[in-house]
Amino acid sequence: MKTLLKKIMEKYRNVMYLPVIKKLKGGQIMPIFIFLFSKIGILSRWAKEAGTSAWLVKTEEKYGGLVTGAYVNKLSPNDTREFEVLRRKGMRGGDRMNPLYHNYAPIYSKYLKQFLDKKVALLEVGILRGTGLAIWSDLFGGGRVIGADIDLFNYEENIKNLRELGAFSNKNIEVHLFDQFENNIKLLENILKGDKLDIVIDDGAHTDESILKTLDSICPHLNKNFVYFIEDNSTVWKKVAKKFPKWKVINYHEMTVCTHH
Repeated sequence: MKTLLKKIMEKYRNVMYLPVIKKLKGGQIMPIFIFLFSKIGILSRWAKEAGTSAWLVKTEEKYGGLVTGAYVNKLSPNDTREFEVLRRKGMRGGDRMNPLYHNYAPIYSKYLKQFLDKKVALLEVGILRGTGLAIWSDLFGGGRVIGADIDLFNYEENIKNLRELGAFSNKNIEVHLFDQFENNIKLLENILKGDKLDIVIDDGAHTDESILKTLDSICPHLNKNFVYFIEDNSTVWKKVAKKFPKWKVINYHEMTVCTHH
């Protein structure tokens, strides 16, 4: 049994769930595999290999993992969502990699593999408490990791804790105020200072409008060989594909990945 499982997972170590399997999400089956692999020592070995699904899950947990009820301090004046409703509900984060939640780790692992050991410029829009930035800082130690958010309160409140956990030792992090609903082409020009973005993660407001406006602002600053992740929106991919016909737009249910053909 142990030998068979090893053979299967060596072949499919970064396997992604197939969206064509209706109502079956990776998060429903991967926890079973992770439990089995941890028992036979496979997961612990993979978790040491930077960029693998197991490493991404482990690193997210290292820096705090799931957070719920995070404080909503302000919204864009152009954001049509109800502020008081969002404030009562609070924000949720630190749940992108774990197979019990979004299970995006296999997707990230697949598309980020080509950038490992390269000096990349990465932008994450919507940083909340900074867990994602800590992951990217570890993964791309020689690169430039940029965080952008309309409200830095949660990040600033948590940064001391992240540093105590070992985050940002590479000193490659910078954060900026960023309203997704505005035209930010000039702002990004000032931030990037000639650099082109290799990797972009949109984990911001998750609305169609915010995603498309952010794309418009970021598009002029993308490198030729880029990857652009859009989280937690299962329908906007159709609009993105129509707006950018020369891009390869792939939808994995709540995650959309864009690359250049």
